[in-house]
Amino acid sequence: MILLQEMPRLALEVPAWAVSLLGEEPENRFQLIRKYLASMPEEVQKAVHNVINSEDFALFYSNTESLFE
Repeated sequence: MILLQEMPRLALEVPAWAVSLLGEEPENRFQLIRKYLASMPEEVQKAVHNVINSEDFALFYSNTESLFE
């Protein structure tokens, strides 16, 4: 939950870390991340969406597209 809350800041300040952290977590805790993401403020959801749609993210991870379904 803390990772998701920090995503707007991470995406702005250290985008490479945002990609790495967000890419690894769903592999281990997909359902939990999806559950928490649904209850997060729009700012957090938008930051997560922007990170998973970035070119850097697409190079390494493809498993998080369904977090928003």
